[in-house]
Amino acid sequence: MLLKPDHVVFEVFNTQGRVDFWMIYTIELVGGIKAAIYALGLHGYAHSPGQRTPFIAEAERMLRGQEHTVHEVDALAHLLRHEHNMYEKSKERPNA
Repeated sequence: MLLKPDHVVFEVFNTQGRVDFWMIYTIELVGGIKAAIYALGLHGYAHSPGQRTPFIAEAERMLRGQEHTVHEVDALAHLLRHEHNMYEKSKERPNA
């Protein structure tokens, strides 16, 4: 059975006025993610790169001893940030 996620967290991309092949690829990738979120009716959460920063050490700790890439650390840090945000929102609305 194929599982469908409820939430998709992705990192937004800013070229800061510069564009090269890899930047175009990343822009297209983020656009594809946004399109899939819309088409599938999912909840999308765009994070800036800095939003993951406070969670990088925890992500690295969680992946210690496992083979992983820096991208996997970044992705896990974004997930931890998202879970933190959702927890904080749930405290604001305890009966929701």
